[in-house]
Amino acid sequence: MMTVVAGLREKAYQGKRGYPITVDTSVDEVLALTRTSVGAIKDDLVNAGMLWEDSPVVVDGNLIASRTPADLPVFCKTLIKALTI
Repeated sequence: MMTVVAGLREKAYQGKRGYPITVDTSVDEVLALTRTSVGAIKDDLVNAGMLWEDSPVVVDGNLIASRTPADLPVFCKTLIKALTI
């Protein structure tokens, strides 16, 4: 698992534009990042070392996360913006 996390961090923080990485709200293996999720797993993420934010979309480097399907309109706009910058 740590190889996956290291790979995500390397890709997300290499300073290049055009490489957004989306994170499903149920994935809790990406540690030490700021993100959002459904409230039901907030404590698990915080206890695992995440910085949790109650926002429809959180962008941390090239990682883009959203809370629920209800946030998809904002998530999609954020993703499109990340892909076109």
